[in-house]
Amino acid sequence: MRFCLSLCVLALVGCGGAQDFDAGTDEDAGAPDAGASVLDAGVTDAGVTDAGVTDAGITDAGISDAGSTFVLPSCLGTALPLRFSGQLPYVDATIGSGPTARTGAFLIDFGSTASWVDLAAFTGNPQQSCSNGRCTFADFDYFGSWGQVSLYQSDFSSWVGPPRQAGIIGTDFLSVHPTTLDYRGRRVLSSANAFCTPTELQTAGFASLSSTGFYASSFSSLRALSTVVTGASSGLTVPNVPTVRIRVGGIEALAQLDTGFDDAVVPHSVNINLPYLNAINTQAPGTLVRASSLDLTLSTCVGVNEPVTAWRLAAGKQLVFVATDGITVRAEPNAVLFAKNTPPAAQTCGGIGTWSVPAAQISGSYFVGAQAVIFDPLASTVWVPR
Repeated sequence: MRFCLSLCVLALVGCGGAQDFDAGTDEDAGAPDAGASVLDAGVTDAGVTDAGVTDAGITDAGISDAGSTFVLPSCLGTALPLRFSGQLPYVDATIGSGPTARTGAFLIDFGSTASWVDLAAFTGNPQQSCSNGRCTFADFDYFGSWGQVSLYQSDFSSWVGPPRQAGIIGTDFLSVHPTTLDYRGRRVLSSANAFCTPTELQTAGFASLSSTGFYASSFSSLRALSTVVTGASSGLTVPNVPTVRIRVGGIEALAQLDTGFDDAVVPHSVNINLPYLNAINTQAPGTLVRASSLDLTLSTCVGVNEPVTAWRLAAGKQLVFVATDGITVRAEPNAVLFAKNTPPAAQTCGGIGTWSVPAAQISGSYFVGAQAVIFDPLASTVWVPR
């Protein structure tokens, strides 16, 4: 989600048989985050280095090869170029068919469970049929033809480009095939055929993070929402968002990986809920240090304000990502945690602020720092360089 103080954001909890619109409740704290909503997902971009244009978002220094030991094997699939705004990855995709087909820049957002389009972003509207906030197109070309698709309609014009944001590709598409975001090479790769084996990825220098029950190609594999939200109605599932394990001060939480969360304002931002904040402060006192100058007041989808408190890590402390085997894979000593305190009136907005178990949302700078992230919905696994 892109951080904005004035916007009300539409975000619903997951449901069996249909996906919610976003993993968050409202404007995320810490920095611009484009994945959260219909309203706040636009960004700017100065181009892609591979296309001969200097990229103003991710600099060569920010994703240098220094210390990098991984390689990207050919079994990851075919590639398309990425463009960046801050840490946000964009890919060109085409909607419509024939002479009315139009191509635009779509945000690849693993924090959004639905895909969106802004018809005003195109020169000459592609032929479509729209009703009840959704538009149907004869075709959608993203790593090949998807045939007829229906996308939610939105307006991303409030965020000035380039590129002019044309839409969002969410996990309704991304969860069909494995996807790799190659920040170092400024590419996105996708495989609709045979994918890499665990051995091949381990040999290439990657370690696996389990997302079992939270990110899958089939809704039947998702956990019930009641496992993370006390009293949630039966039949609802958690959002289909890659969710892994992290630890701060030795205290573990479920962390959603949100590639649409641009934390350029406060790098290494992490949104957390009150259960996680309270667990850290109670079980590992001294781990967090208040950073009140970064506190925020956010709006919510129902118009009431939500206070957000900022915390830094004490000297010697780290936020760590926990691999499938329980071993620490990556660590960040400069994490800034923003604790969401969702008011009762905004509980219907959903998101981690309503979860009763410790939870977090991870921002874009973590993916930039990793230089590549592999999302495999078929095995409910995320792979990151060791």
